[in-house]
Amino acid sequence: VTVARDDELYALARSRGTLRWQETLGRLPDAPAVQIGDWVYAPLAGGGIRRVAANPRQATVARAAVAPAPKRSAKQGARGRKAKETPVAPRPVSADSLVPRTFDGGGRLAGRPQPFGDGVLWHTGDGLIVVLVPTDLGWERHEFPLQSPAADAPRVEEKAAFAATAAGILLRVD
Repeated sequence: VTVARDDELYALARSRGTLRWQETLGRLPDAPAVQIGDWVYAPLAGGGIRRVAANPRQATVARAAVAPAPKRSAKQGARGRKAKETPVAPRPVSADSLVPRTFDGGGRLAGRPQPFGDGVLWHTGDGLIVVLVPTDLGWERHEFPLQSPAADAPRVEEKAAFAATAAGILLRVD
């Protein structure tokens, strides 16, 4: 559970209510922080958004998982060779994933950030949708101007977002 007080963001253990970590935002929050995947996103006054690792104490290096040995068929019998364990490539962990980072929000955020596939989506009061998505090389930022302020928060369904504008336009972002 995340709670902001002044320019501090606190993460509390849901089961006990004890403090897990604390982060200085540098500015006052503009809306409640929200956890999306491995990160907590805190909208900031003046149009920024602060990303903090949801678990900053996690290991920075992913350990290789080991695939289980394949089962032997009845034809192999008891004297069959033992299969070697094959390492499975771990999902890459970004080196900067534990480092708090402040992004340009593209304007004053008009609502809470929302999950968008493996990334995050937010929209501004001026009618801009911003999407951050992870790639093999880091994060990509995509901006979609609506040409008019959004009538309400975009509706997100996994990797597609639908936004209606005050001018009566419906837009789909994939």
